[in-house]
Amino acid sequence: MKKCLKKAYDVVKTVIDSKEKPIINTTTGASYDGMFENLVEGINNDEIDIEKVFMMNLDEFIAPRESSFSVYSYMHQKFYDQIKKTTTRNWPIRR
Repeated sequence: MKKCLKKAYDVVKTVIDSKEKPIINTTTGASYDGMFENLVEGINNDEIDIEKVFMMNLDEFIAPRESSFSVYSYMHQKFYDQIKKTTTRNWPIRR
C-alpha cells in the first residue's frame, strides 16, 4: 500500500474498530482511488468487521441513480460490488 493510502485505511479502520456505531461518510473522486480497494481487501480478509458500519455517500449530482457519474454508481463500482464476504449488512441494493 502506498503510504498515504495506508494512512487513510488505518484511520478508517481505527474509527470502525473503536466506535460502537461507526458512520463513514464519503464522496467520489480520485482522492479515494486506492483507499476503497484497501478497505474491500480488509473486509474480504476479515481484518475489518463491517456489520456495525453505516455508510453515507454524498451525491453532488442530481441525476438518476444509474447514471455513470452518480455517487450511487461509483460506490457500487468501487466498493459495494467488490465485497465478497457474506454479511447481514444491508448495503445499497441496485434495482
